[in-house]
Amino acid sequence: MSQDIILQIQSKAAASTVKESSRTRFMLETITALKTNNSRKIPNYDPSLLEHMRRLMRGLLHSKGPADENQLKISLSDLLNADQQGRWWVVGSAWTGRESTTPAASSSACQSVTAESWVMELARNQRMNTEVRRNIFCVLMTSEDCVDAFEKLLRLGLKDRQEREIVHVLVDCCLQERQFNPYYAFLGQKFCECSRTHQVTFQYCLWDRLKTLSDMTSFARGNLHQLLTHLVMSQALSLSVLRVVEFTELSEAEELKFYRKLLHTLLACCSQDTCKAIFSRISVQPHLKPFRDSLLLFMKHHLSSSPSSPSSLPRTSQILQDRLELVELIMRTQQPII
Repeated sequence: MSQDIILQIQSKAAASTVKESSRTRFMLETITALKTNNSRKIPNYDPSLLEHMRRLMRGLLHSKGPADENQLKISLSDLLNADQQGRWWVVGSAWTGRESTTPAASSSACQSVTAESWVMELARNQRMNTEVRRNIFCVLMTSEDCVDAFEKLLRLGLKDRQEREIVHVLVDCCLQERQFNPYYAFLGQKFCECSRTHQVTFQYCLWDRLKTLSDMTSFARGNLHQLLTHLVMSQALSLSVLRVVEFTELSEAEELKFYRKLLHTLLACCSQDTCKAIFSRISVQPHLKPFRDSLLLFMKHHLSSSPSSPSSLPRTSQILQDRLELVELIMRTQQPII
């Protein structure tokens, strides 16, 4: 059809007795170039612009990024019922709303409301008395894993004091668990690795908890032990977090048991390289010398091989003894040993 039109134009132009103008000549040359698909003879034609538009449209149609989130979710039922409910996708158009919902959507909405009310009730029971603490608590309780929780907490956009509440709520939730949940330990590790500010907040928060060890329940002390062990062994926190502890003045049985178990785990239940890294971090800092001396004295007195030692197997006792000698060498030389 298009070729017939072009041929008719060319034949009439050839039969015309009127003097051919520049505009007519330009039109005929352009039509001929279109007929022969010779784009180089079309004036001011840039094929790269067309290719750019094709790529742009292809990206808008197939991308899954921010552009995909801005697409209107118009269903077939919305189009079919536009006369009754209105065209909600048109700006300024009247819309009566969706009068009926499918059973699946209704069930999903009920489950969402039930879950939200359950979390909010739990937040009130845990004394989350501010909006910030409640939001953090809800994220911790409803996230799929530590990575999901970490990303959601960052998206809350908390600043300064509000951001510190993340650590306090995390530690509080961890200690409330009847059985230790590694989810809190790995989430705390990610925050410590993310920012120095979170490390300092964890340090002060743990100091407050260590001061009240004797008042804690047994499962809270166990959770605190495993949380602190994980953070130190993963290098998220330094062992200097224990520098507020007066090891030479410990008298409470529960405190002695807690620190013996903690240090025994750091010495005998990790690899030799990890043990070196843990104690090397505190060996090169001159201001920690009093802490190193009291810590070394406590370990030699309470963790040496004896009937009351936490290690019962001969092999474990030998590993513990070797690690004690290694740690003493690191602390005495005040240099990391490779």
